[in-house]
Amino acid sequence: MKKHSLFFIIMMLLGLSACESPVSIVVGEYDFKVSGHITKNSTQIMILPNEEGTMNITYLTDSTYMLTFNTTNGCAYTTQATISGNQLEMNPFARVITLSNKSQETNILGIPIEIIQTEHYNTEVYGSGTIYGDAIHFTLQYAGEEFMGSKTIKGNNILMIASKK
Repeated sequence: MKKHSLFFIIMMLLGLSACESPVSIVVGEYDFKVSGHITKNSTQIMILPNEEGTMNITYLTDSTYMLTFNTTNGCAYTTQATISGNQLEMNPFARVITLSNKSQETNILGIPIEIIQTEHYNTEVYGSGTIYGDAIHFTLQYAGEEFMGSKTIKGNNILMIASKK
């Protein structure tokens, strides 16, 4: 009788541990928010505009996953990632970063007017993340060039926090 009870207990424990596979832990929908600083033209430090949205992680094969980002401003981008243990490595992907600069000048009547200059950068993004239960903390790097110009942006240690819904 004891042999059957021990066998039953072992099978139950194995069955319980199989319920939470690494795939089921990370796959799903997350809310995310990105913050950080970039350097423009190697000299001017700028705060990145607030960015948030949803991220969906889909299982592909073995340790490969698809990450799909949908931002609240309507942009969408995807990349693949590999997961080993609690570490996630993103493949580099391209996206557009938009920066706005405000300045104030006076018109010919001496009335101050606000001027907003918008710049768009083709940017390569890459990075890694650490999985903490229902949250993933990413450290991202940005490297970009202006669409119609010679300006560049670069950012290291950009933080993205994703929380599972």
